[in-house]
Amino acid sequence: MAPLQSDSPPFHRYWQGQVWPRRRQIFLHRHILISVVVTVVVVLLCASQPVGRLQISSVAGAALGYAALSFGACVTGAVLALTLPSEERVRRLATSGRKDSDFSHYSDLVFNFTWSAMAQLILVLAVAFAYLLGGDTLVWPTNPLNSHIALLCIAVFTGAYSVIRLFSVLYTMSQVAAVIIADIARPAQLEADKSPAAGDAT
Repeated sequence: MAPLQSDSPPFHRYWQGQVWPRRRQIFLHRHILISVVVTVVVVLLCASQPVGRLQISSVAGAALGYAALSFGACVTGAVLALTLPSEERVRRLATSGRKDSDFSHYSDLVFNFTWSAMAQLILVLAVAFAYLLGGDTLVWPTNPLNSHIALLCIAVFTGAYSVIRLFSVLYTMSQVAAVIIADIARPAQLEADKSPAAGDAT
């Protein structure tokens, strides 16, 4: 992989160096399919259920609060992944990886958190556009325009994908915690295994 120019914008470096090489892993993942299914279901519910009578501004406000909390969770997960594992564990993860990938397991671990954080930021942008374009308009007004339906689908997909990415972060954090606990418990277990032998020798 060619090194990126240091004078390029940070987002461009992140996209070109981390996201684009993983494009198949991201955009062909089941998370995308699940988000599409959720989008179809939610839009159909908006068209036929009272939820469609809510104002866009009220829904956007709730989504903004969620995005703020979930972004914090993603950043916290990234910090834990960078700071808590033992040096030996980090070395093993950083020097191993999938056969079909140029990235190490450790790089994939950190990317899981950073990409999930990006999904929350994209949701914030979608919420901002919803405030600007929708305001007090109903989520599903009478005889909605095709453009309104298209924007609703984009917004719902963005929200669904961000929620799925949050669940991925929570699951990954539990795995990281299990690894850290195992690293801490291993020396104590080895010491306990040696104790009887030491006692027999005396």
